[in-house]
Amino acid sequence: LLTLESGAFLERRVLELAGNRTELEIPVLAAHAPNIYCSVTVIRASSSPEAIGHYRASGRIPLVVELPKRRLKVQLSAPARVRPLEKLRIPLRVTDHPGAGVAAEVVVAAVDEAICMLTDFPSPDPFRFFFAPRLPAMDLFDIYSDIMPDPDAKAGGRESPPGGGGPGDAGGRLHPIHARRFQPVALWSSTVLTGPDGAATVELDVPEFTGQLRIMAVAVDRESFGAAAGS
Repeated sequence: LLTLESGAFLERRVLELAGNRTELEIPVLAAHAPNIYCSVTVIRASSSPEAIGHYRASGRIPLVVELPKRRLKVQLSAPARVRPLEKLRIPLRVTDHPGAGVAAEVVVAAVDEAICMLTDFPSPDPFRFFFAPRLPAMDLFDIYSDIMPDPDAKAGGRESPPGGGGPGDAGGRLHPIHARRFQPVALWSSTVLTGPDGAATVELDVPEFTGQLRIMAVAVDRESFGAAAGS
């Protein structure tokens, strides 16, 4: 029994195997993005009631479907250095998958890199967010678990130690004393429209600041997304 699943059953096939392996073709559709799941259950007839052997097997694998035409490429170009109280000029260009310029709407931000590190802030990427792999909506049932004992909830008589590196560890990088020598720098420019060639230029007023800025850009058009980041 082979089934294709996403938020619902997409397809079901009942097959008879002549040997211990076979090869199947599955049509790939744009509606399957970002991924679907293929579940297989194999049942073999028992040779005799007294015989002990393997008569069932089941498993599930994800089938990842990529849509490169839905991803925009954003190119950023900024000077290596800029002085305080000057304008930061950021030329950018948005192109589609073949490389042609695209008229898109872009949001640009320049944030103090130290703030991004302290808060563990990842550069935004809408394509990665909307097309991230999704968990299966269907449960895979198998009677084999009913005849096997449940594993102990604890390993070695105690809870397994955490591995670390989670969001809670960010507090160790925060200083308990607030310093107000400089104002936090977070510059923002929204609704930047590129031309038919995909090009545009953004200018941001840099305040009194010494440090490194992370420049982030998110571009969208009617059906596609894209992002870029640099320092």
